[in-house]
Amino acid sequence: SSVSVIPGSGDTPPLMIGVVEDIDAQKRAEHELERARSELARVMRVTAMGELVASITHELNQPLAAMVANSHACRRWLNSNPPNLKEGVASMEAVVRDSQRAAEVVLRLRKFMRRGENQQELLDLSGLVEEVLDYVRESLVMQNISLQTMLPTELPMVLADRVQLQQVVLNLVLNAIEAIQAASPSVPRLTLRICRRPDVGLLQLEVEDNGCGVPPSQTERIFEPFYTTKNHGMGMGLAICRTILEAHGGQLNLIPPT
Repeated sequence: SSVSVIPGSGDTPPLMIGVVEDIDAQKRAEHELERARSELARVMRVTAMGELVASITHELNQPLAAMVANSHACRRWLNSNPPNLKEGVASMEAVVRDSQRAAEVVLRLRKFMRRGENQQELLDLSGLVEEVLDYVRESLVMQNISLQTMLPTELPMVLADRVQLQQVVLNLVLNAIEAIQAASPSVPRLTLRICRRPDVGLLQLEVEDNGCGVPPSQTERIFEPFYTTKNHGMGMGLAICRTILEAHGGQLNLIPPT
């Protein structure tokens, strides 16, 4: 709404004009657009997780297999003559520990898949990258991809939504893996490094691979919605990642090879 006053002149008194604009429909449209964007981002997270079934299965199978082994060990200790209570208790403590590990994997996946509003908190960027790498380590091993990381521990905390940043990092890592698969280099290599940019007061995460690369003509188009060079791609991954980072006051750019 706005109010304007027209000064009077002569016998004409001053006039006050008020204008009220109903923006309910506009606000509802903006809210629905944001909700649609949030749901699309969640769909992309679910799609990304679908590509990591082998890694997730392996990550869950390790603590589950350990629980079975320790349960059998506990039964053997208790069935011995005389029963070895000390070793039996130790085996059961291991079962509890491994069950907590499995529960943490499930909880992490549930958080990653969640719906909901942006929930910003202070985050350790290096720790967040390590969490994402836990999803893909088995895939990297299966494809003989060498992983190199430079993730300093003494960095300023960043204020961000954990799940959204995880989505960005995971998408970039999956893109790098696909580029490596397409190029089939003799020594597949993936590198993640975080460095400080004191000139602008920012942290910079670089994801580097020795895959097929991006042609110069496509360096900006790859960030356009629905543009993809993959036969099975939706063309939304990098567009959503750039939108997420810009909403956090950051940027997403392609660094040409040197």
